[in-house]
This record gives sequence, structure tokens and C-alpha cells, in this order.
Amino acid sequence: MSVHPGKYRIVASHAKDMCLEASKYGEDSVKLDYNTGGPNQIFEIVDKGGMYNIIGQTGLKLAGPENSSTGACTMVQGWENSLAAEWNFEGMGNGSFYIMNTSSGNRLSVKGGVRDVGSDLVVSYKMDQEHCKFELQRA
Repeated sequence: MSVHPGKYRIVASHAKDMCLEASKYGEDSVKLDYNTGGPNQIFEIVDKGGMYNIIGQTGLKLAGPENSSTGACTMVQGWENSLAAEWNFEGMGNGSFYIMNTSSGNRLSVKGGVRDVGSDLVVSYKMDQEHCKFELQRA
């Protein structure tokens, strides 16, 4: 499904007061945290010919894990040609999306409690319907 490129907050469908947030502390991670409207919660979605990069305000791209024991997604740079930093959006018809990693075909998912501050985002083969749905809100 095509998504209009632009700046968005990426909100968890199952906990609409929670959204993706790039680390404030210089780490390369991205977490699910309370929607405070801060700049670290704004991501730019860039169309790369049918696949998408999801880029944080610092210019780092959201990427799926590569050889990671935790499976946690990270913010990286310099992966211009890497499938790990490319994503597809699968629309559910009600404003919700699955965000699928091109490298693995697995979905972005919340690991940990639904409303746990700082819950990790992982690329999961577990097709947990609720923890894998996200909504895009124009920033």
C-alpha cells in the first residue's frame, strides 16, 4: 500500500497515547513512549520506489535488526542500500497499518507491556495483531 511521503507521528493503535520516539539520549534506539508531541516523535517517511525509509529528526533511519539477539529496531545511518532500513505499509482499511520490514518480511511490533514507558520496538515473526498495528498522524 502506498503512503504519502511526509512527516508523521507513528502511533500504536492499541494504545493511542503511545507513539514511536527516537532516543533522546544519543542512543541509536527507538522506543514506544507517551505521546508528548516532542520533536523526537516526528519521523519523515520517504518513498524509495515502493519501499519506504522512516527517518528520525536527526537524520537516522529506522532499521530492523541484523544479527541482534534482542531483535530490537535501531536508528542507523549509511544504510542507503540496505533492506534492513526499508519498510512497507500494509493498510488494514481502518486507518491502521502493519509496518513490515523488507529484509525479513516481519512486522514492527511492541515488545513488553502495551503502556510500558520505553518499550522496545522489534521486528517480530509473531503476528500478534494488536501489538503490530500503527496509525500515521501528520505532524
